Amino acid sequence: MSIYSNFSLFLIAFVFSCSMHQKNQKHIFFLGDSLTYGYMVHPSYSYPAIIERKLRERKIINSDVVITKVGIPGDTTGLALERLEYQLRLHKPAIVGVIYLGANDFFYEIPTKETLENFRKIIKLFYQYNSEIKLFLIEFDPIFEPRKSEYQNMYQKLKQEYKDLELIPDVLREIVQNPSLTLGDRIHPNEKGYILMAEKIYPYIEKSLRK
Repeated sequence: MSIYSNFSLFLIAFVFSCSMHQKNQKHIFFLGDSLTYGYMVHPSYSYPAIIERKLRERKIINSDVVITKVGIPGDTTGLALERLEYQLRLHKPAIVGVIYLGANDFFYEIPTKETLENFRKIIKLFYQYNSEIKLFLIEFDPIFEPRKSEYQNMYQKLKQEYKDLELIPDVLREIVQNPSLTLGDRIHPNEKGYILMAEKIYPYIEKSLRK
């Protein structure tokens, strides 16, 4: 057998091995906006990256579990919804999903009813691609009324409609307006702020993976 034939066989075996490894992969899927992306900080300081490091250091996940971060700065629930199905097809199965959206809906003054309907569609898509996914929704807490009450009621409606959905209380409350934890805009976290965010979210994810 020629050296070229040997190389061809090696290449076929390598591609097959990679393909099988990808088929065995499972995903922890983070969907969000600039807060998930890690706006203006090194990628290693986004909160999904910090959570991944902790999970791997504590051997909660192995190499077959991939962290998938779909965080687009400026995204509303509507914009995220438009991209979600393609991403879920591309990164499946998602065994854990973390949704952190709603801030831009608030800032762009999108009606809460529209945000609620978008959340419903997002949640249904996650369950459509894996009915056994452990799904988390991080609450965004507007500062002012009447939107504050509207958002609180929206999250409670979603919890009532989707019994397996777990709500994570607002993780920005101690960060926003704190100059030691935010960038110059006093909204987006800096590296210290993202570490604090990750600390608040991490226990939910670890607990779901240990079950």
